[in-house]
Amino acid sequence: MLSNLLLLLRCFFAFGEQDNSGREPQFDVSLEGTLAFSMQSGWSQDVDNAYEDALVYVTDGAATICFHSSGHGNPAVASIEILQIFNNAYQRGPNAPPSQGFVWRSVKRVSAGAAKSGYGSDFQANLWGGDRYWESDSSLFLPGSVVTSLQTSNSIANCSTYPNIYPEAIFQSATTTDPTQTISYTLPVQANQNYTVWIYLAEIDPTITAPKQRVFDILVNGVKIFEGVDIVGLAGAPYSAVFLNATVLVEGRALMLTFNPVIGRIAFNAFEVYQLIPVEWPTVKQEGNKILILCHQHPLLSPLCPVTGILECPTIGFQVQTWKDKLLPFQMGSLYW
Repeated sequence: MLSNLLLLLRCFFAFGEQDNSGREPQFDVSLEGTLAFSMQSGWSQDVDNAYEDALVYVTDGAATICFHSSGHGNPAVASIEILQIFNNAYQRGPNAPPSQGFVWRSVKRVSAGAAKSGYGSDFQANLWGGDRYWESDSSLFLPGSVVTSLQTSNSIANCSTYPNIYPEAIFQSATTTDPTQTISYTLPVQANQNYTVWIYLAEIDPTITAPKQRVFDILVNGVKIFEGVDIVGLAGAPYSAVFLNATVLVEGRALMLTFNPVIGRIAFNAFEVYQLIPVEWPTVKQEGNKILILCHQHPLLSPLCPVTGILECPTIGFQVQTWKDKLLPFQMGSLYW
C-alpha cells in the first residue's frame, strides 16, 4: 500500500454458535494504534451497531487494524473494507489542526428526507466518495413529528467537485417542517470530546428562487455554529450544493443538532458527525528496550523475562516478544514499534 493516503475503514460485526457459542462477544477495535470502537455489552441488540466506519490517514504504507477482547468471547468480525478517498477531502479550514493527527470515527451520517437508507453505490455515486453509508432520517423522528420530505429529480451542481465527492442523491431530498417549527437530532456521544459537524445543503424547493426567502440557524447543544444560513445566497442559485463545517467540544454525553427557522421554513439535505480521536503516539523501539531492561532488573519481574519467547509483564500491563535479549518487530495491546 502507498503511503500518505486517506482511507475509509469499515467493519461489519457478527457472531454465532461456532465462534462464540451464541454469546455476544465484547471487544475493542483500534485503527492505526488508536482505540476507535468499543463493542460493549448489548451492542448486538441494535442492528446499527453491527457496522462501524472511520476515516484514517495512513502514512507508513500499511493500514493497521487491531481487535482486542475486552470481556467475554473473541472478537467477531464479519468483514473489513478499505476504501480510498481523496487526500485533501474533509479539510476543516486553514486554522484547524491537521486532520492527519486524528482518527475520524463516524457518529452519524444522515440523508434527510430520503426514501431509504443506502450506500453510495446504491445512489450511483462516484467511487472516490468512499461508498459511504447514508441513513434516512425517517426512523429518527418520534411518531407524530411534524416533518415532511422534499424531493427533486433535477441535477445538483457542485455536489461532486474535487476533492469532496458526494452522491447527488443526498442533495435531491430534504427534510422540512412548519414555518415556526425547529428540527433536532440528538446523538449519543462520548463526553469531553471534539466532534466535527458537516452540513450539506441545496435548495430544491421550486418556490424558493432567490436569497432571503429561506433563512435558518444551525446549533449544537444550543450554541449557534452557523447563523443566518441562506442556501440560495451561499450557493448563488437553487439546485447547487453548499458544504458547511464546524468543530465543537461536547462536554456531555449527547450532541443535539438543531435547525432553527429565521425566515420561512427550514429545509436541509444531509449531515455527517465525526468524533475526532487524537492518534496515539506509537512506542518507539528505544522505549521498548528500556522497558525490557527494567523488567530484567526488577526482582519480581526478572523471572518472567526468558531469553527467548514471550515476555509477560502483568504488573506493568504490556507484552513484548524477545529473542536473545533483542526486541523483535511486534504488535500487541497498546505497545507498538
